[in-house]
Amino acid sequence: ERLSVRGVRIDPSGRTMVALAAVDGVSLDEPGGGSNASARALQVSRLSVSDSSLEIGSLALTQVDCTIGQTENGEWELPPIPFGTSDGQAAFTLRIEEAGTTDSESVIRFVDRTTAPDFEAGIEIKSAALRAFDSAAIGVPARFSVEATVDAFASLRVDGSIIPTLTGTDLELHTEIGGLSLPAFSPYTWLHLGREIAAGHGDLTLDLAVRSSDLDGTANFSSSEIGFGAPIPPAPSSALDLALALMMERRGGIELRAPLRAKVDDPEFDFDGLVTRALVDSAVETAEALPNSEQWTSPTSSIR
Repeated sequence: ERLSVRGVRIDPSGRTMVALAAVDGVSLDEPGGGSNASARALQVSRLSVSDSSLEIGSLALTQVDCTIGQTENGEWELPPIPFGTSDGQAAFTLRIEEAGTTDSESVIRFVDRTTAPDFEAGIEIKSAALRAFDSAAIGVPARFSVEATVDAFASLRVDGSIIPTLTGTDLELHTEIGGLSLPAFSPYTWLHLGREIAAGHGDLTLDLAVRSSDLDGTANFSSSEIGFGAPIPPAPSSALDLALALMMERRGGIELRAPLRAKVDDPEFDFDGLVTRALVDSAVETAEALPNSEQWTSPTSSIR
């Protein structure tokens, strides 16, 4: 809608340098796709552009509104940015000293079409920042942080680092999710357990690291109450039902810690399924280790 630029200089090599650029009414649409993003305002200072690189001193976004999702095949609709290629040559380099949102009205609408019904959530970002990212600085981590509230839970905080590699990026992150309304995640438990969550609240912490294609981490989950709906089609109680009942009887609450390991480039990789199965396995193992658990025999789990 409006663009203002101050302090533009083009040197003989064709490199363009801008002291300050400000854009109002930014809109990006992927042709033929369902992905789009908009922002009320974007402001960039110390912007430098050459044939295959972009350097940004500081980047500020106001009222970001972005829709992301997955296709029915589980593929992300937004294409990856080609920071590197298999031969180690950068197709495009990006350097950002500091970037972040500057308005509490920044929203991301997330839709996961791999579930039935689709899982949808609106994420209102309170703050987000990325510092010292350089796609050409191989092995040098760039820190990021996000604080947000989501329809399905009260609070979300993510801290971590993005690490450029010759073939892409590695990732380290610590995620804290507080006040999960568990029934909202029924599309996932329906998919992986064959039943909905009828009641309960909980907290979840994830510590993850991705190196090349190897994901390694832990999930910590706690809840004072949790209840599942009847399985469809009707079936005997699963190992999970009995394990949860035994833990509630012995402890009055549920605390689970589960390892997470996977290959992210595996065609069968499924993050929500990985977390769900790991927590269910942890529940059964924890129940079996409780005092007097020899009186309880774990049946075959119904996890899919």
